Amino acid sequence: MNNTHSQYFLLYASCIPVKGISRSSIYDIQRNCLRLIPNLIYDVIKDAENRTAGELKKKYYNEYDKEIDIFFQELIEDELGFFTDTPKLFPKLSLAWESSSQISNAIIEIKEKSELDYNSIFSQLDDLGCTSIELRFTGSPTIDFIEHILTACNHSRIVSISMILPYADQFQIDNISYLSSKNLRVNKIIIHSAKENKKISNNYMVAKIYYTTSQLNNSSCGQICKENLIINSDLFRESQKYNSCLNKKVTITENGDIKNCPSFKKKFSNIKVKKLKEAITDAKFQELWHIRKDNINICKSCEFRYSCMDCRAYTQDPKNKYSKPLKCSYDPKTMSW
Repeated sequence: MNNTHSQYFLLYASCIPVKGISRSSIYDIQRNCLRLIPNLIYDVIKDAENRTAGELKKKYYNEYDKEIDIFFQELIEDELGFFTDTPKLFPKLSLAWESSSQISNAIIEIKEKSELDYNSIFSQLDDLGCTSIELRFTGSPTIDFIEHILTACNHSRIVSISMILPYADQFQIDNISYLSSKNLRVNKIIIHSAKENKKISNNYMVAKIYYTTSQLNNSSCGQICKENLIINSDLFRESQKYNSCLNKKVTITENGDIKNCPSFKKKFSNIKVKKLKEAITDAKFQELWHIRKDNINICKSCEFRYSCMDCRAYTQDPKNKYSKPLKCSYDPKTMSW
């Protein structure tokens, strides 16, 4: 790589390095993947932004010339970076995040014999710009009732619907597949407390269907593990300034209580006595929206901090709003899950 001596090495704009306490990551937010790198290489990449390859090697007293060449070549082969004579022509990507929605996602607990007006709830969510909802059914809902609820969403701007259902005999794969095929906004169905674990997915259905033997309830929330990491542009940008789980989120319980999340005890009035718009514009309701990963103990030194959904309902120290999520199994110091 001798011809690169006077050139600058840059990562592509969508490939963003993030430093952790023991190692770093390169987030490729265009291809939704992540590469782990040593912290020394992170420092080299940052130094390379303002130094030619020759100047960079000289800074390290030419002791690591071979290693630097090898790593830059690996990044080029992986399509993460490139050499250039004109670095100023390649500005960094803006990480600004904006949303026209007052609420972007909602969790609604639903029981069949309820006094709640679900048509009104969906209408209020629509007025707030909500595009994603999770329907958590309790009790023993019938297929007809589920269809009735989904029909209430037909004339809204809701883009994606996920459903969580308790297992019952009527939820055999044929019935669930039929329900999915009639409601194309439904992209995921989880049936818990089932007799066996299985996943149903094919080219003829939009929704992925999961049967799990686990019993899901509110205490199941907040699990952070390697398999649950999400790497994409929207979450990465949002996480820079806002909470990755609670920002622009609302929950309506089966009794109509308005909360940040089903796992919280604190409620902000009830849908029967207060409109959603009035409840969610309360400064106290939005307080947790602004707790980002860079504020949270331990998380702020983690190389995965912009790819996991933060949990404020279950924390190691409930008295400290900046405490690490209780159900996160990762230790950034030891780099182990």
